[in-house]
Amino acid sequence: MRQELQHLLISVRRNIKSTGEANLLPDLKVARFRSSTHIKKGSVASLTSLVRSFVNDPSVSAALGTSPVDIPDEISVSPLSCTVLNMNFFDAVAADNEVVTSTDLIRACMDETFDGITIQDKLREMLVNPDSENCHLFEEAQKKEWIYHLLKLVCVGGAMCQAEDKFAEYKEITKTFYKDTVSVQKDKILAERFGITPSVSREGAKSSTIAGKKEDPPTDVMAMIPAPVQIFIDRFLKAGVAVSTLVFVLAGVAITLEAYAAATHNPLPTSVDSFIVSVVEPNFTPGLLVLLGFSVSLGVFTAAQLGSEGATYRE
Repeated sequence: MRQELQHLLISVRRNIKSTGEANLLPDLKVARFRSSTHIKKGSVASLTSLVRSFVNDPSVSAALGTSPVDIPDEISVSPLSCTVLNMNFFDAVAADNEVVTSTDLIRACMDETFDGITIQDKLREMLVNPDSENCHLFEEAQKKEWIYHLLKLVCVGGAMCQAEDKFAEYKEITKTFYKDTVSVQKDKILAERFGITPSVSREGAKSSTIAGKKEDPPTDVMAMIPAPVQIFIDRFLKAGVAVSTLVFVLAGVAITLEAYAAATHNPLPTSVDSFIVSVVEPNFTPGLLVLLGFSVSLGVFTAAQLGSEGATYRE
């Protein structure tokens, strides 16, 4: 593993453990791979071809601990810039006091969800919501900077990420990551000009998972329920629907007979009339709720079975 990559992983562990809130460690992996593929500088097509080979290489999947993936229907590659030389880049965040206040506090916002991520502050909302009212704070060229994506990585964090209250904490961790992944050197032609040595790109794919950050599939609850238990639940719910339907219909008939007898002055036997008035009528509405409960439960259970790829029982 290359030295700067080792530094990145060490800095991730040091900084994330010190804050204890970004929860990046379960998903973040750093590794170095060597490719003999010739890449034409500035060619997106060349990079796309490399990425396509990369995500389908068994050695990459093995090193990153991910499952090999099929060739995606579409792969997009967006070259990122590494031209930022100081943290003044983030001054825009505090502009107009809309996202970060003059005291460095991150402004809160109403809970919103974007791509499964629950957002509770304006900083993360700006980073993940393309239609955010604050998305103008960074120009499009700035959003293609590597340091901008590092900030987004730190702010969004992992599945159990807890947001920070002050922007300085995010900025400090981002600064450390940036310094560990890039280096500054003088331009060989113009001594007064400085440049950043690495080239970075952002990859995306449809109908596939990019190797590198594991995305756990949704939990299949039905697959964890043994077949005998599924059979019992299925039969219990169906029996409940059948019995409650029969009882509900009989109760309706009994109430109708009692009403008809009263209207025609042909009274029912005292015991029958008393049973209808004291037992059937008071429990008619609760019986309807029981019937609805069984019906809804059976519908949900059946839908869960049909939607499960690992269900061990289907009728």
